[in-house]
Amino acid sequence: QIWGRYHYPSMQSAADANRNQPLSIESNWRYSAKTACSWYTGGYCDCGSITGTSCNQPVDSAKLSSMDKAANVKVTNITEINVMDPAELKGALAKGQNIWFAMYVDSRFQDVRGTNAVIPDGDFRASRSGHAMVIAGYKTQGNGTYYLLHNSWGTSWGDGGYAWILEKTLLTNMKYGYLVDVSTSNPSTPDKPNQPGEP
Repeated sequence: QIWGRYHYPSMQSAADANRNQPLSIESNWRYSAKTACSWYTGGYCDCGSITGTSCNQPVDSAKLSSMDKAANVKVTNITEINVMDPAELKGALAKGQNIWFAMYVDSRFQDVRGTNAVIPDGDFRASRSGHAMVIAGYKTQGNGTYYLLHNSWGTSWGDGGYAWILEKTLLTNMKYGYLVDVSTSNPSTPDKPNQPGEP
């Protein structure tokens, strides 16, 4: 639903196209690599050969419209944060807010699988290939702080769509980070803070 509004891999384009727009829940329109690639309007379409599709195809406007009507939240604000400041990242996560971010990735990132999956340490910048995800949490271990990433590639990636990354590796490869604020679009279910122990 989000990608259906901008089709070009740019976080600024994504922010501009989705600000003040409605969002339905992920289970209503699961990620499909083939569909996502078919909408891609950038230059070189390297995903086409991988997914067996061609780029620059029209968006399923009927599906997008039905998701907009079935939305339960609305994007109200998108604020850029300093992704090089671990304290700012942890502060946002400790308040219960996920971080939408982009980082460099390479083939080591694509093959992450298994229970409590961990992204290999390293510098992926030479690939010049970027990807946007969500940081959903963090934990401190004896060997450092790890951040929990939530990817959009479905449950076959990582551990059900999630994987851990060491702070040093994250900071080395991260480019941009944003906080996305949403409000409920149903006035009968107003926003409220989580109770202790509530996810």
